[in-house]
Amino acid sequence: MLATYNAVVHSSLDQLRRTSGQRLDFLTAVTGQTLQKYESMPYVLSQQGELIDLLEHPDEARRVQSVNDYLQRVRERTEPLAVYLLNRQGKAIASSNWSEPGTFVGQDYSFRPYFLQAMQSQAGRFYGVGTTTAEPGYFLSYPLFSRDTDASATSVTAQAPLGVVVVKISLGDLEQAWGEGADAVALADADGVVFLSSDSNWRYRTLTPLAADTQERLLQTRQYGDSALQMLPIRPLRPLWDRETPAAARTDLIHLARGGDASALLMQAAEVGPLSWKLVLFSSPEAAFAAARNATVATALALALVALLIITLWLRRSRLQERRAARIELLRINDELEMRITERTQVLVDANTSMESKLSELGEAERMLRATQDHAIQAGKLAVLGQMSAGIVHEIAQPLTAMRILSENARKLLSVKEFAEADDNMIEIGDLCRKAGSIVGELKGFAQKSVETFEPVLVDQITSDAVTLVRRESAGVEFDVRPTSRPVWVSGNSVRLEQVLINLLRNSIDAMKDSANRCISIRMELDERHVVLRVRDTGSGISPEAVQRLFEPFFTTKAPGHGLGLGLAISASIVQAMHGEIRAANHSEGGAEFTLRLPLAPADPEREAIRWN
Repeated sequence: MLATYNAVVHSSLDQLRRTSGQRLDFLTAVTGQTLQKYESMPYVLSQQGELIDLLEHPDEARRVQSVNDYLQRVRERTEPLAVYLLNRQGKAIASSNWSEPGTFVGQDYSFRPYFLQAMQSQAGRFYGVGTTTAEPGYFLSYPLFSRDTDASATSVTAQAPLGVVVVKISLGDLEQAWGEGADAVALADADGVVFLSSDSNWRYRTLTPLAADTQERLLQTRQYGDSALQMLPIRPLRPLWDRETPAAARTDLIHLARGGDASALLMQAAEVGPLSWKLVLFSSPEAAFAAARNATVATALALALVALLIITLWLRRSRLQERRAARIELLRINDELEMRITERTQVLVDANTSMESKLSELGEAERMLRATQDHAIQAGKLAVLGQMSAGIVHEIAQPLTAMRILSENARKLLSVKEFAEADDNMIEIGDLCRKAGSIVGELKGFAQKSVETFEPVLVDQITSDAVTLVRRESAGVEFDVRPTSRPVWVSGNSVRLEQVLINLLRNSIDAMKDSANRCISIRMELDERHVVLRVRDTGSGISPEAVQRLFEPFFTTKAPGHGLGLGLAISASIVQAMHGEIRAANHSEGGAEFTLRLPLAPADPEREAIRWN
């Protein structure tokens, strides 16, 4: 089995080297094409006379702005990260990002290798982290010479450049494309520093230890900013390749920590680009090891197959016996379950029949309760009329007495031909008749038995009618009513709502009989869907025990013979039938306060306009 494992491992590794080598060649070609794409762009820009003019006349603001706009258009059309112009001292005097935060204009790049190379009349190439934006990129530069210079190559190189044009390119698309593949890819510079990788944790790490002079040079040029440049945790399983090793032979098995685990990888590298960069491909040999393990396991399984076959036959025979016993037990349980289902079904049928009978009885009881409630409400209204009778008799007796006296005076005045004064007496008699008729009409409307129908009811009208009825039996009581600023309609029954308000007002009057200041205030508040009526008195308030039971039938705080305790209970049932609610509490400034919350009627602009007019 060990020989099988070794043979499969070697065969699978050879196949992996071939396929990974082909992928490495493809990635090398793509990377080279990406680097070559912008190679000629700095040279083309160096031939623009507008850039040369600015270097020769750097203090002219018009030229500076014109070059800034030109470089900005170049960046928008060709999509590099930035394009900027440096003078002989390495200071940026124009840039495509001149109008953005972190612009390159005014920055000193004289220490950058791409500037130093271009000032030696060479095309500069450099990859590093931007000192202004901290954004990495591939820098391409080219010198600019005066247009008065001799066109021959010898004279151009003999003259010092006026400045340098620089193009900064992002290689992030390469890194993003590598991240979509199954294998890890890294791009390192000639010193072995990884600056692009499909694994972001490898960026600015090294493939081999860096010499002291190399580290010093990288710090001076700030090529990778303040990165520590630590070595990747690579542990070779075979000797690593070095610079003298041919590209085709640069393959090795290594251990490399990834995500906290050290995994075995096949490492292959190839040189790419004019700066001798190394494109490194890390392929997982796990499939080769898995194939070897599978072959070994298959061999072991083949040896165990016969033994397993024997055991399987024996187990199958045992299972058949167990299944026969289980089938018999299942039939018994099924019969028992069907019997229980039949019994439960009969119980449910009986319960359903009983429930239907109870629902019918409950409906009948509900109808009787509603009829009783209607009678109780009517009886409550008649009881209120009985208690108001003394005041009503007094109110009607006064106009009748006045009419008798005025009529006698009118006869005497007519006998002496005082027609004008007699006419005044007749007018007063007519006013007194209308007043008495108004009192009788209000009492008649209140005493009528209402029909349980809901319609739009004007709240301020109901409130005014209720106060008018109660005011006649409430001598010495002040009514402070503040109507709403606009007509407010609720959905309910006008007679029953008036009965609720009268009941609350009469309770407030009774509560203030021993108070020096007897005042009832009625306030109305609106929200989106409800109107809230607050009826407050200046009495002694409600005791904590009474608050809990105030709306219970036959509960009263009045002396025996002065009330049955049905008024508030009937009022609560009326308000609930109108889909509202009623509450009672003691006001913070003294006295009791009853709060009625009723739903608003659907909006009808025509109805409200007529009423308001």
